[in-house]
Amino acid sequence: MKVLVSDYDGTLYTDENNIRINCEVIRRFISEGNMFVLSSGRSLKSLMGKINEYNIPYTHLSCCDGSFLFNKDKLLMYANTISHDVKNIFFELEELKRHKKIEFAYPEEYSSKYDRIKLLGSVAFTLDEDSVDREFMKVLKKIRDEHPEYQYDIYGYDREFYYLIRPHGVSKASPITFLEEFYNIDKSNVYTIGDNTNDKELIRDYNGYRIGNNKDIIDVSLKEYNAVYELVNDIENKKVLKRW
Repeated sequence: MKVLVSDYDGTLYTDENNIRINCEVIRRFISEGNMFVLSSGRSLKSLMGKINEYNIPYTHLSCCDGSFLFNKDKLLMYANTISHDVKNIFFELEELKRHKKIEFAYPEEYSSKYDRIKLLGSVAFTLDEDSVDREFMKVLKKIRDEHPEYQYDIYGYDREFYYLIRPHGVSKASPITFLEEFYNIDKSNVYTIGDNTNDKELIRDYNGYRIGNNKDIIDVSLKEYNAVYELVNDIENKKVLKRW
């Protein structure tokens, strides 16, 4: 059994034509007894909207940048959760009033409302480029020094920055490692593809490939593809470059 893991935005979906072909090829890939994991920074609710729109086949869904993993029936299999004690950190950042919004990653969706009862995958602050100034970085350093148990990531898209607080060591690769162990999958049979910085660990830790030329993932990817279906065809024809 082989496992293919693909990011959604900018990878599985690049345009209307490619998403159609990708879905056809992935449907065949699954029918041959393989797994397809759709991996995204999106929430389950947001990802299901795209799945329904394009009739995307899948066996598993990895949501919120590796925080939650769901099976075909959308049942939660695995969660990387952060302690609700993190509220002391985001309240401190909130006082700076540099953010455009705060989003809390819960299993089903992102929310602007804090709920102490639900599983919490991460806290994300959206900031304008101009908001990441000396004062913000000073407070950020203080928080990192005082709370080393958490992971702090900044991802840039256009002129916005997404500042994430989440459990230490969590990435899009984390739920795939869980799948490896859960189904006793040989790592040499796992193939991953993405296009952006948040896909780096996913690409680096497996037989990983890229769409596009994001400088953060060029060095960790084995090859550049124009579309996911090209990778699937190479896997099936045993022409794919491998790390493992």
